[in-house]
Amino acid sequence: MRVMPFRALQDDTLEEQVPRMWLRGKSFEAGEDISGWDYLTEMKVEGRLAYDPEELIVQSGLVGSELRRMTAVIRADCPATGERFSGLSRMDLARHDVSLALEIPAGTVAEELEVQYEIVLNGPDSEATSNRAAHLKGSRLYAGGRPYRFRLEGDGSLFPVEAVSFRGGEFPARSAWLIKFQGEDLIAPFMGSVRLFVNRDHPVSKQLIDTGTGPAKSVLMRDVLLQMLVTVASRQNDDEVLDDFPQGSTGAVLDELCANYLDEPLQMAVNDIRETPYRVFSQLQESTSFLEGAEKR
Repeated sequence: MRVMPFRALQDDTLEEQVPRMWLRGKSFEAGEDISGWDYLTEMKVEGRLAYDPEELIVQSGLVGSELRRMTAVIRADCPATGERFSGLSRMDLARHDVSLALEIPAGTVAEELEVQYEIVLNGPDSEATSNRAAHLKGSRLYAGGRPYRFRLEGDGSLFPVEAVSFRGGEFPARSAWLIKFQGEDLIAPFMGSVRLFVNRDHPVSKQLIDTGTGPAKSVLMRDVLLQMLVTVASRQNDDEVLDDFPQGSTGAVLDELCANYLDEPLQMAVNDIRETPYRVFSQLQESTSFLEGAEKR
């Protein structure tokens, strides 16, 4: 049982509906296999909380206008990208339930979503009371005991992809793609560190976005790997040890990619890109089946 500095709601006071995810007109319940997802998919998560209004009043200790501050929240976290999304709805104690929803933009999540319910105190802070009722904004009166998980079994690429029209500046109008990679923190989640932008007006854009293989994708894969290696090599200290990273981190994923495409760990690949870059460049041509239409060996 959680001990709080203010009065909170007991876990059995509310009944949680298993949340559902909507994408491309299809509905999936948490725990079900999700098909049809890729990084360009926008999603919506919906849920509902049922409750006894009288029990909420008694357990919270809130009175008068303070009761109108009670707000239901549905929250979605993506461990792979570090992104968080929330949907809020004020609780109407004349009713016995509250519906909740949140929107998840395309290109922001990957691998898995964890969804939880909460009830918090919204609105400006008020004065403390003798009955220990919550009075500070953001006070959590209720937190679901376990997250509901949506496993995103997509057929998209390894990287979050966003299709946009390049208009110049940092997005040269005739380039096929642009990769933004943050290589400073190798402990950070990989899916939050790299973003691939595809020029929707380029002739190869459809081949790059669609699943499958092709010459353009082999070029893209080599380009992505080289950029990430060069970025890490230019930003890391020579004596820094590049191994033993948490699962799903930028360093761990790069280490695996180097093992798959260069037959060596990240540390050795960084050393090679500094000392014999020509060998890394040519080896990646071989391992990505450069211009042959296959992405992997």
